[in-house]
Amino acid sequence: ASCDQEETIISLSSILLTCFSLLLHMYPTFTDKDKFNEVFDYTMELYYISPVICDQVLVFGSNNVDFFHAPTYDHGIETYLYGNMHSPDTRFDLMHHYKKNIAPESKCNLGGSEGSPLLHDTAAGVVGIVEAENTSIDLNQGITSIMRSVAEDMGFTVAIDPVSEGNFGIVIMEEGYIAARLWPAENYVGFDVNLWGKTYLLKHLESSLVKAVGSTDVSSFKVVVGGMHGSSTWKEDQQLIGPKLRQLRNCKEDVVMEGSIDDKLACKVAMEEVVPLTLAHDITAAVVCGKEGEECPSLKALSDHSDVKNVIPIYECLGLEGSSEIENFIACEVKILSDLKKSLQGSSSKLHLLVLDGSASYVMHQILNSIAVSDINQGSLFHYHSIIVTWSSDLTTETWRREFLDRLRKTVEYDPAVRAEIVFQAGGKSYEMGIFSSDNENPSYDLEKFERRVQDRLPGANVELRNIHGALYRFIDDYNPTEFKQEDYDSAPGREQYAKQAPLGRQTIIQFVRSEEEEGVLKLKLNKIFGFVMEALKEVGMEMTIVRKYTVGDGGVILGLSPIGNVIVVWDGREHIDVNLFTFSQSVELVNTFKTAFQKSCDDKLVVGLRDDQPRGVGRVVNFLNDMI
Repeated sequence: ASCDQEETIISLSSILLTCFSLLLHMYPTFTDKDKFNEVFDYTMELYYISPVICDQVLVFGSNNVDFFHAPTYDHGIETYLYGNMHSPDTRFDLMHHYKKNIAPESKCNLGGSEGSPLLHDTAAGVVGIVEAENTSIDLNQGITSIMRSVAEDMGFTVAIDPVSEGNFGIVIMEEGYIAARLWPAENYVGFDVNLWGKTYLLKHLESSLVKAVGSTDVSSFKVVVGGMHGSSTWKEDQQLIGPKLRQLRNCKEDVVMEGSIDDKLACKVAMEEVVPLTLAHDITAAVVCGKEGEECPSLKALSDHSDVKNVIPIYECLGLEGSSEIENFIACEVKILSDLKKSLQGSSSKLHLLVLDGSASYVMHQILNSIAVSDINQGSLFHYHSIIVTWSSDLTTETWRREFLDRLRKTVEYDPAVRAEIVFQAGGKSYEMGIFSSDNENPSYDLEKFERRVQDRLPGANVELRNIHGALYRFIDDYNPTEFKQEDYDSAPGREQYAKQAPLGRQTIIQFVRSEEEEGVLKLKLNKIFGFVMEALKEVGMEMTIVRKYTVGDGGVILGLSPIGNVIVVWDGREHIDVNLFTFSQSVELVNTFKTAFQKSCDDKLVVGLRDDQPRGVGRVVNFLNDMI
C-alpha cells in the first residue's frame, strides 16, 4: 500500500495567519503548515500514522512556546491511538521539523501606535442567531417589552418605538436591532440579534434574552455582516473590539552581548561533543580543511579524541583558488575520492563522520557535495549511520554551508535523515554548527543531549538548537492500518437529533456589495434602497402589512412584515447592504427570485458578496424540510 497522502489541518494565506497571530497573545499556539516561518517565532511539524488516511501532518506555530525547549505538561487528556507524549523520553517521538524563526524586518515594522488617531474607514457588525426552546414564560404577552427592557438594562439606546405584529417583534437601537419570531405552541423563540455597535456585548445580550424568556434548551451561532458608519459608539468599539496592533514577535537583534566565546574553543568543544552523535566507538572521520599548512581547528580536535581511531585530512587542491576551469574541479574531485578510498581501505572501515571545517572554502564544499550525493559513493564511503558537519563564523554570508547539508538531506530523500542548526552566541559573536544525520531513528533526542553537553562546557555562551529539518516521510510498503467502521462510533445522539428536529422556516442573510465592474461611488440613498427592496418583494409576491424605514447613523434600517415572512434591511451608509429575509415556506426559489430582482432594480451595480441560508425551528434544527424527505 502506498502511504503518501498528507493531510493539512488548516490552509490559510499569510495575511490570515498574521491576523490570527494577533489573536493568539492569550492563547499562544496555533496550528497550520505553510508560511508559518514568516509569521511565528517557533514552528513545529508532527508526523504520525493515522487510521484510514495513512499518514497525517499537524503543524504548530507560536510566538511564546518554544516547542523544542519549553517544558511539557500532562493536561489529563485521555488518548487512544498514542500514549504518553509529554515525558522527556516521548516528547519528540512524532517531531519531524522544528525551527526557531528570526522575525524579518517586515514583521517588526507594524506602523502606527497606541496614540494614533482613530479612523472610521470600515464598519462591521455581527448577527447572533439564537434558538430559544422550552421557554417558561407566556409568549403571547409582550415580547417587545421584554427585549426593550433587556437592551436598556445593558446600556443600549432604543432609537424607535418597538414594532410588533402577530408573532413577530423588533426593537431597533442606535447600536443594532433585536428581532423575535414566536411559536407559542412550541414554546420557542427565534432571536436575531444584529449589532453594529457594542458588539462586544453580544454574548451577554443573547444570554440575557434567553434568561428573560426562561429557555432551558438553547443553540446559537453567529454571522459576520456589515456595520454602520456614523454609529454613535464607533470610537468606543475600536478601543474595545478585535486584536490590537501590537508586536507579538521577538524583534530583538539576534545577538548576545553578554558573556564571551572563543572561536577555537567553541569549535573544539562542538567537534568533541558531536562524536557521540555517530552512535559508535573507534570511529573513522574525515576533515576538510583549507590549504595545507593553514590552521584547521576541527582536525586537531578530532585527532585528540579518544573515540576517534582514524582521522583523514582533506586539504584544498592546489590551483583551485580563483580558478574557473572545470578541469581543475574535476581533477580535484578525482584526487579526493581516490585518497579517501585508499585511506578507508587501509582502515577497513567507512566514514562515521565527515567534517567541513570553518576554513574549508566554498569550492571545496561544491566538490564534496558532488562526491557525497552520489549513491555509489554513499554506499562505499559512508557508514549506514553517518554524521556530516559544517562550521560557520558568518551566519549572514555563509548560508551556502546550510545549502550543502540540505542537498544531502534531499539526496537521501526519505526518513530517517535530518539537518540541524545549532547556534553559539556570546560577546557579540555568533557561530553555527550544521549537522546532517542519517539512519538515526531518534535524532531529536540525541541533538537535545548534544546541545546540553555543549552548553555545560561553554557556560559563558548561549548554545541554542534552532532548526531540525527532516527528509520525506518514510514510504511504508506493508502498511496495515487500524480501520474503524461507521458502527464503531456512537451515532445514536445524531440520529435522535435528526428525528426530533422540526424546521419552521428559512432564513437567508444576503450581503450586497458594489460590483467590481462598477467604477466610482454608487451614491446610495435610503429612499433609493427602499425602492430596490419594494421591487424585489413585489416580484416574490410578499404583500406587506407593515413597512417602515428608519435613519440610523449614516445609513438606515428598512422593515417589511408579511403574512408569508418578513425582511429586515440594514444599509451601512456607504455601499454595503444586509438583507435578513425570513419565509415560512422554506422555498429557496423565492429567495433566489428576490436576490435577482433586487440586483435588477439597482442595474446590477450591487452583487452578492456573501450569503448564508439556514433553517429556523426547534429540536436543534440543522436541516431544511426538503433535506429530510
